[in-house]
Parts: sequence; C-alpha cells; structure tokens
Amino acid sequence: YLEPVSSGVVPASSTQTTLLCYPNPATTLLSIENSIGTLLITDPLGRAYSVPRNGNTLDVSLLPAGIYFIVDGGSTTGTPHSAKFVKE
Repeated sequence: YLEPVSSGVVPASSTQTTLLCYPNPATTLLSIENSIGTLLITDPLGRAYSVPRNGNTLDVSLLPAGIYFIVDGGSTTGTPHSAKFVKE
C-alpha cells in the first residue's frame, strides 16, 4: 500500500500575461505581443539598444548577431515582463 506524497512544489498560477516575441531567431523584424509599456532591449552584459518601433514591430536589422532580452516596463501592472530572442 502506497500513500501519495506531495512533492512540496506548488505550480505557480499566474494570471499575468507574458511578453511574446516572434520569429525567434529574428533577422530583420521582430513582432511583440502583450506589450504593456515601454520596451528596453539589452544584451547579456546589460548594454541597452535602441531600435525603431512601429506599433508592435521592432526593426532589429541593425543589431549585431547575438542574444537579447526585451523588458516591458509594465506601466499599468507595475510588474515588468521579459522575453529573450536571438538575432541572426
């Protein structure tokens, strides 16, 4: 006879939306969904990059190839959201 034992890990139930970006990897344009506030694009070393934005589309064609993070300021929720993308 075996009794079920809880693992002690409770899955987080999140009502927050996540920041989505596609296509990933990107070459010229990157589309963003669920963007709430201003966007900040950084590399793993913390350097910030400015890219042209047209609505929910970012022009990443001038970024060097590598890994980048997009952070949404979360101006209405107070909680920033982030996503990672690769620039080819």
